[in-house]
Amino acid sequence: MAQYLVSIVGRQTLPNILPIKEYAGLINQHIFISTSKVSEELSWIKTVCAIGKDDFFNLEIDEDDIGQIVANLTALSAIFTQEDEFYINLTGGTKIMALGTFQFFSQSPFKVKMFYLNMGSNVLRQVYPPIDASLRDEPLLYRINVADFLGSYGATITNSSSIFKMTKSKEYTALFFEYEWSKEPIIRKIREERYNIIFDRIDAVYRRELRAFLSKIDFSLTFEDRITKEEIQYLTGGWWEEYCFYFIKEKIGIQEPFIAKGLVNNKTNNELDVAFVKDNVLHVLECKTTIFNKEDFEDYVYKLAAIKDNKNGFGISVKAYLFTNLIKRDQQANTIDETFQRRASAFNITLVDSLVFQRDDFKI
Repeated sequence: MAQYLVSIVGRQTLPNILPIKEYAGLINQHIFISTSKVSEELSWIKTVCAIGKDDFFNLEIDEDDIGQIVANLTALSAIFTQEDEFYINLTGGTKIMALGTFQFFSQSPFKVKMFYLNMGSNVLRQVYPPIDASLRDEPLLYRINVADFLGSYGATITNSSSIFKMTKSKEYTALFFEYEWSKEPIIRKIREERYNIIFDRIDAVYRRELRAFLSKIDFSLTFEDRITKEEIQYLTGGWWEEYCFYFIKEKIGIQEPFIAKGLVNNKTNNELDVAFVKDNVLHVLECKTTIFNKEDFEDYVYKLAAIKDNKNGFGISVKAYLFTNLIKRDQQANTIDETFQRRASAFNITLVDSLVFQRDDFKI
């Protein structure tokens, strides 16, 4: 007896990938029903799910031809036996493709279970054979990680060795935030440096100022004679990304590989400051220490909007946030500037500053 999972492939691959992962220990063979338009998407599914060339059949059809779908399945059925079992995912592809697949299997002699995936609630709902309403919903237990989520959109992580690497500990970064060391005047001067600061190559006054500042904040260096590029990045804003990373991990209780920092991928060519997947939904945080300038704010919003793009990003279901330590506020109402709020809302982006996320009722 063989057990098959039938998947209808469309532009959105996650509705295929999640059931494949859910039933990974149960299925012997995969049957994909696809079109020439989604050959790329099919390759992403096979890569993320590690499906080998001998583990699947692909029926490439015209998306609007029910007869062709039924005919191809009928021809393939010559290899099936009466004992074989079929799990049929009707979620992907077009309605015509789903109707053709339903028509064939509902009239077949095989043991079948047809379902669709309710993405919003992570539920597999059985639609055939008919079943009591109290039994038709099966919870989807599988939870996808960051790398596989991006892979479902054809993206690969290009800096995988550094996405879990922190410059400083959670405790030190909390002190950096608490004592507002980022506001020290010397930070502006450090920000001008793009590469290493080698102490022997700077003037004596600046060298004394730097060493005094580093001593004051107890900032240990990797090398005695220099401040590295990574340490400069931390001092001038990277600390805030790490603070947000630690905050999210603690607030949500999420761990690697479901959360990553400074993630770069080959699809958007943008760095994702903090990205995590919760209940199979990608959440992306753009982390900026200070936002007062309208033009800068617009740039951050457009970057997040691009990540939510269906064609070139990771889909409109992405939850996008702009996390900032300080942002322009209405002083009387003590709320984030209304103009900023409206602009972010237009792109379904949530604004969060340090006053907001320190509230007891803050949720993400």
